[in-house]
Amino acid sequence: MKRMGLLLVGLMALLMVGCGPQHSPENTVKAYYNALLEENFDGASHYIQSDRLSSENIVAKMLAESYSKDNKIVSFSVLGAGYSTKDKAQVAIAYEIAKAPKGSDTKDVIMLDLVKIDGKWFITF
Repeated sequence: MKRMGLLLVGLMALLMVGCGPQHSPENTVKAYYNALLEENFDGASHYIQSDRLSSENIVAKMLAESYSKDNKIVSFSVLGAGYSTKDKAQVAIAYEIAKAPKGSDTKDVIMLDLVKIDGKWFITF
């Protein structure tokens, strides 16, 4: 009986580790945009990989500065993902900002490039 309990606990732990936010490109993008919606720029910076930016603090600061009231994301949806290799992917998202330019569509669709490093997916710029 104790063995069965330990086996179940071990199996649940493995499942929880496998379902982390960077397990798939789509989940990485969702976690990134959810962090932006919460204005958690430090958290959002953990989902970005850039060779040009050496520090997460720089990324978080840049996100905070560019995230003004006029540029605030109010909603997003992941439209789908495509893989070019096992370590590279693109995710299409639609997002809406608080104050879209007059006469324009309120939702923009963009493609985000992602790369897999050490088993985790990161958005690249």
